[in-house]
Amino acid sequence: MLTKLSICTIALLSLSACATAKVDTQPVSNALEPMAQPAKYVGAVWKSQRDGEIRETTRIALTDTEETWRNSDGCEYMRPTTGFGPSLVWSGCSGADGSQEVSV
Repeated sequence: MLTKLSICTIALLSLSACATAKVDTQPVSNALEPMAQPAKYVGAVWKSQRDGEIRETTRIALTDTEETWRNSDGCEYMRPTTGFGPSLVWSGCSGADGSQEVSV
């Protein structure tokens, strides 16, 4: 019993020593140039896998503020073109239609 307690104590002390180690940080001497954003276009296809089946989602409309996509199941949804916001309008998605507003 004492041996198990000793091993546990040593392991705990080892882990706590790692948690208190100082991380050395230094400024970056050469900052990377910003990357260009990928070109967005109608007809772009995004492939994913769901339940072992490959699904295709195609961009069917594009404006400066919104993009509309349709997947191989017939689900169509509109979302903002900037950031990672949720879909704002959807139809035919697992039998559901709807919309929502997002305020920041």
